[in-house]
Amino acid sequence: MSKRTIYVAGGSDERRACQDAINVLKAADYHVTHEWPKDSGYPENGNKPRGVLSAIDDLKGVEDAQYFWLRIPEKKTEGGFAELGAAIIMAKHQPIMQRSVRKHNDTRCVIVSGDWARSIFAELADMKFSTHDMALMWLLGVAP
Repeated sequence: MSKRTIYVAGGSDERRACQDAINVLKAADYHVTHEWPKDSGYPENGNKPRGVLSAIDDLKGVEDAQYFWLRIPEKKTEGGFAELGAAIIMAKHQPIMQRSVRKHNDTRCVIVSGDWARSIFAELADMKFSTHDMALMWLLGVAP
């Protein structure tokens, strides 16, 4: 059986909560295209990622995902919003082609959760949830 693919974005300060959500999705048979919280370039002390390699890995994860979920953090996230922009553009201009890994429909779905109303770009998401738990429940129970 093929798996749905997802990339979960968020703020580096909330990487543990992002990894917890990733673990739940993996247990529900999602394939996570890149687990950025495990990237050693995102240390706990807030240092910059390992440069261009982390950015390439992150954007490759966005590109390979049917579902993109930005868990908007309480603090700012430059990277998460850059990834959101990439996901929005890909959803509009680059549908996912049928792959042996995934046989679900060939469209992308951009999801945001948290205080999405603070960003005009988050308003472009396909699905908007006021809490991260609501988005996770949708992904686990309703998402096609």
